[in-house]
Amino acid sequence: MRTGALTTKAHSLGVQLALVFYTGGFYVYSLLVYYGMPAYLRGFLVLGAAICIPFLLWPYLRLLSHPASHHSIDAIVWSMLGYFLVWMLAIDAQTRNSIAFNNYLGTIISWGMLFMLGRVVPVYGRGIPRLAQIVFAALFVLTLANMEDGAFTPAQGADAEATYQAYAVVLAVVTFVLLYDAERAIRFWAIGVTAIVSFAILGSRSELVAMLLIVGFAGNCRRQSRQTFVLEVIAIAMLVAAYVYLTNTGWNRLINLVDEGAESTVIARSEMTGQAWTAILNHPMAGDFGSYDDGAYAHNLLSIWVDFGFFGMLLYVALLVASIHGILVHARVAFSNWRGIVSISLWGFCVFLLVFTKPGHYFVVPFVMGVLASTRSIMYPKMREANARTASLTPAQSAEQAMRDVHAA
Repeated sequence: MRTGALTTKAHSLGVQLALVFYTGGFYVYSLLVYYGMPAYLRGFLVLGAAICIPFLLWPYLRLLSHPASHHSIDAIVWSMLGYFLVWMLAIDAQTRNSIAFNNYLGTIISWGMLFMLGRVVPVYGRGIPRLAQIVFAALFVLTLANMEDGAFTPAQGADAEATYQAYAVVLAVVTFVLLYDAERAIRFWAIGVTAIVSFAILGSRSELVAMLLIVGFAGNCRRQSRQTFVLEVIAIAMLVAAYVYLTNTGWNRLINLVDEGAESTVIARSEMTGQAWTAILNHPMAGDFGSYDDGAYAHNLLSIWVDFGFFGMLLYVALLVASIHGILVHARVAFSNWRGIVSISLWGFCVFLLVFTKPGHYFVVPFVMGVLASTRSIMYPKMREANARTASLTPAQSAEQAMRDVHAA
């Protein structure tokens, strides 16, 4: 028993170190760059992910050693990443020297680490919320420090990887860790509103809209009066509207989204999507890896089909379906449990972005897939108990029992 307790503490410590190093390390690196340190690493997220993998591997493998923790998501994720790697190694030498190739190598490393992190945080997460709160507050302060005339102005440009995209990824991961245990209303709204304000300052339009949607969804699923929920949503909308009005400088990315005289991101992304469809129609099975200029990939799921062909796309869609299927099959239990509500919300966050604004290699996706897999495993005993209890009930009795479960949860 003592050995088991020590092992669990060691695993928990490893998970905490990985989370703090990946998110807090990005904060420290960005802070040093902000104060003038040359961007020696060019970026931190991929290197940070590679360093974190040893801390997570042991807890993750121990988690998989329990039959109740097995999940199809694990098999799909590692099969998909293996398929991507083999596919990349099989392409011609010229393409292997491309920017797209190097970017996807980093993606495979980051996806592997972030999936394991999302998988083990719900299980070995004791002590993590407090650490996440510190990083969350530090990121918010650093975001404010990088703000000029209401807009985010990262130091030393994209080479420092202190861009709004990198900030948004790290902020999303930390926010999701905190929301997972934010069952108390005041905690939930404090985290949600702070994240929304941060995304607004960063100019992360996609994450901002998605966060508004999931905060609204999760807030509506809370056991509170509808009038209170409506007032809270109106307060958030007024806060964001006030920020947009007060920072109407013409540079801010939130203004550019609707300003007809500004650069139209919507039109540019529509053109990229059209180019992706052309590549898919010309090469429906094999795709056309890296057949676009740097950064000109489709900002949606089609990017996977273009780079990894039909079977790569099939694996990706299977991942999205498998990740939510196990929870929605037992939706009654999921919606009576806060972690189930948050997990469904996070899945909606990812799917919304993947359909409209983010490429398939978006770094937040693997973390959410890991959280969904572990949430289903944690909730499985409750799901099995609920199934056994309702198996012999009539539909009317089952509905009455569902209401009792909701009020008792």
